[in-house]
Amino acid sequence: MPPPLPKPVTDESAKIPLWGKVFIGGSLLLGIVALGNVIVKSLGPASPPEVKENPYLQYPPPTNAQQRVEAPSYMTLIGDGLSGSGFHFEVDGRQYIACSLHQFDGAVPSLMVSLDIDEPIEVTGQVDKQLDVQVLTFNSDDLEALEPLSYEPGNRPKMSTPVYIYDFDDVYGGTIVDINWTTGRCEIRMDKPFPAMGNSGSPVISAIDGKVIGVLLDADDPEAARIVGFEYLNFSPN
Repeated sequence: MPPPLPKPVTDESAKIPLWGKVFIGGSLLLGIVALGNVIVKSLGPASPPEVKENPYLQYPPPTNAQQRVEAPSYMTLIGDGLSGSGFHFEVDGRQYIACSLHQFDGAVPSLMVSLDIDEPIEVTGQVDKQLDVQVLTFNSDDLEALEPLSYEPGNRPKMSTPVYIYDFDDVYGGTIVDINWTTGRCEIRMDKPFPAMGNSGSPVISAIDGKVIGVLLDADDPEAARIVGFEYLNFSPN
C-alpha cells in the first residue's frame, strides 16, 4: 500500500508567527550574502600578476667592504683604428697586451695607442688565442716603463666573486653571476649601470686579489649595462 499523502495545508497552518518570519527572512538574507561572496570570489578580483625574480638581486654584492681590495690603476690602450680597448699585463716577469678578437674582425692589430704614450705601440705577434680573446707581444719601451696589471695563470673565476671593470679611469664594481666552462664566457651583474660602449677588450679584475681575471666582451646595454659578459683569461706563457 502506498504511503498516505500529506495532509492538506489549511488556512490556520499557513499562518506563520512574526518570529518565524524574522527567522526565515534572516536565513534568506544570510544565504544571499553567502552566495554573493561565492560569486565575488569566483569572478574577481583577478589574482595579482606573477612576480618574477630580479636577476640583479640573485647574487648580492658582498656586504663586508674588507672583502674587496682597492682597484689597481689601469691605462687604456686603444686598438688600431679606434677599435675598442686593450690592456697590458705582466706574468712571470714578462709583459703582454690582451684584447678581444672581434675588435679587429679576428685579425691581429699592428698598432695600439695610448693617451699616456706619444708614440704608437708596435704589436709584434700573437702568442695565444681563445674564443674571443688574444694575447699579443709588443715593442714599446714607453709601455714597458708603465705599471702593468698583474695576472696569475690558473686564476679561474668563481661564482659570486666581486670584480672591477673600467671605463677609462672610472672604476665600476660587479659580481660574477654566471660561468660557462665550455666557452669560457662569464657574466657580471653590475652594482650600477656601466657605460659599455667601446670597452670591448678592457680588463676584468678580481676584487679579491686585484689581479686580471678576464677580458670584457659584451653587455646588455651599450650605454647603461646591468649585465656584462667577459671571457676569462686562460694564458700560460711558454
